[in-house]
Amino acid sequence: MPVTVPPSLLIVLEVLRPCFTAPSYLTFSALVTGALSAGGARTITGMWQAAGLAGRAHWSRAHRFFSRAVWDLDQV
Repeated sequence: MPVTVPPSLLIVLEVLRPCFTAPSYLTFSALVTGALSAGGARTITGMWQAAGLAGRAHWSRAHRFFSRAVWDLDQV
């Protein structure tokens, strides 16, 4: 799932890496990047599209992050 995360944002996101599994962390990074890049409403699908992943990775991956992914909100 290739997404370009600015180096300054990556430094901040790296602090949260231990809170996620490896696949969940990639999805999380993409969603944060998309949320900051989106021009309109910050919907899950909108964040996915703003991160440049629409058509490259299925949007259901972003929805599964919130419904089934392994991560601990209390740790975040």
